[in-house]
Amino acid sequence: MKPRNIYLSLVMVAFLLMVGCGTETNSTSKTQVAAKVNNEEITVHQLNQVLMSMGNRANHLDQDKVMTSVLDNLINQSILVQEAKKAKLDRDPVVMQAIEAAKRKVLTDAYLQRSATQPPVVSDNQISAYYSSNPELFADRKLFRYQQLTLSSEGNDQALLVEKVKQIETMSEYTDWLSEQGVDYKVILNAKTSESIPATLLKPLSVLKKGDVGFLKMADGLLVIELIDIVEQPVSLEFASQAIENHLTTQLQKEQLKQKIAALRSQAIIKYMGDFKQNLETAVTESVPQADVASDMKVKSHLEKGLEGLK
Repeated sequence: MKPRNIYLSLVMVAFLLMVGCGTETNSTSKTQVAAKVNNEEITVHQLNQVLMSMGNRANHLDQDKVMTSVLDNLINQSILVQEAKKAKLDRDPVVMQAIEAAKRKVLTDAYLQRSATQPPVVSDNQISAYYSSNPELFADRKLFRYQQLTLSSEGNDQALLVEKVKQIETMSEYTDWLSEQGVDYKVILNAKTSESIPATLLKPLSVLKKGDVGFLKMADGLLVIELIDIVEQPVSLEFASQAIENHLTTQLQKEQLKQKIAALRSQAIIKYMGDFKQNLETAVTESVPQADVASDMKVKSHLEKGLEGLK
């Protein structure tokens, strides 16, 4: 059901509720009341707001059931809020801080939405360049079937574990030896396409041949891999172009946002105080790689989702 139809239906429900309760129809505000909890009103506008937040999910559900469920949830919420106020929880310092934090986030999101510029235009040349520069995701895309064995470095001689990997030919040989040594391990069978595999694992996987066993030294242990099978699953530029365009558009929007925040910061008067003033240089330096890591993770996740239909 289309959002407009949902809204009209909610208005009709409110009207029927009003008539059933014998309420006069000459008050615009009262015609929008869907229910009352003690002396607190729940309006059709509130119902509609919840439905809008559900997005397309509401379109595929039973109209009457959705409205009833949403209204019941708002009634329960209203009851709990009233009880919280009776207990003076709205004056609790921790609760007040949480409310303020939520308020700041809502205002921040609202400002970013209102001030958002037109989405950047991604050219065909940019799409083609991205496709060419990431062959492992597109032209050379593959499906890898492999066993992944993880070992913790805690309480284990990693040098000995690595040396044994170099001597064996199959994963079963290695697991038999580990069992004899009383070493705990975990084996997982995976079947993933290139874009679903972290870059740190994709490179070593790509150099292995079917049946090969390799390993990676991790910060907290050892990762041993046996490549069971590898299947070519290339994606053409035509099929990948939409996912690439969406990804590049998102990246450009992030860059625009970054520049906007930088411009606003340059106009603001910012003073670091106390320990933050003393550790400013360290704090700024450490914040950069964290932001980069988060960005990389989002890129991988977006590409994986964008290419889902191509698998």
